[in-house]
Amino acid sequence: MKKRWLQLFNHNPKTMIEMYQTFIYFYTEPSRYYHTLNHIKTSLILFDEVKNQINDPFCIEIAIWFHDIIYNPQKNNNEVLSAQQARLFLQKIAIKSHKIEQLILLTQHPANPITEDEKYLIDIDLAILGSDPDTFQKYHQAIRKEYDFIPFELYQQKRKLVLKGFLNKNRLYQTDYFFNKFETQARENIKNQL
Repeated sequence: MKKRWLQLFNHNPKTMIEMYQTFIYFYTEPSRYYHTLNHIKTSLILFDEVKNQINDPFCIEIAIWFHDIIYNPQKNNNEVLSAQQARLFLQKIAIKSHKIEQLILLTQHPANPITEDEKYLIDIDLAILGSDPDTFQKYHQAIRKEYDFIPFELYQQKRKLVLKGFLNKNRLYQTDYFFNKFETQARENIKNQL
C-alpha cells in the first residue's frame, strides 16, 4: 500500500511517507474491526477492476483512501471529519480537495449518488454486502465489535433497520458492473442475516 500511496501523489517522498504514517495510525486504531486498512485494500482492488470506466479516477481513489480515516461509531459525523482530514492532508501538497471532500461526504449511508463516478464509489464501499457468506459473516461480526457499546438487543433492532433499508431498495448497486457481480449474493446475505 505504501508504494501505491507514493505513486498516487508523486510529491516529496519524505512528506508523503510522513503523511502515510499518519494515515496508518488512523486506520489501525484499536477500536476498529471492519473500518481498517483491509477495507481500504479491498476497496482499492475493486477500484482497479473499474478504473477505466471512471471519469476522474484520481479523485475517486483519494476518496477511497480517506473516506473512513476518521471513524468513531459513537459519533454520526465521521464522514464530515474524514472530509476535513482529507482537506488538511491535501492542502499540504497543494491538491484542491473540494470534489474529494464531496465524495467522502457521499459515503454516509444512505447515499444518493448521481454521477457515474459517485455510483462507482458507493458500490465499492458496499461491495462487502455481496461477498461470499463466510466473509459476510466476518464483516457482520466485525461491525458488531465496533458497536459493542450498544446493548445486544438494541443493536439487533438498529441493525435490522439498516439491513431492511438495503433490501427495500430496487437496486443495492447502482452500476451495472457491481450489480451483476454482487446484487444477488448481497440480497441473499442480508436475508440470511435477518
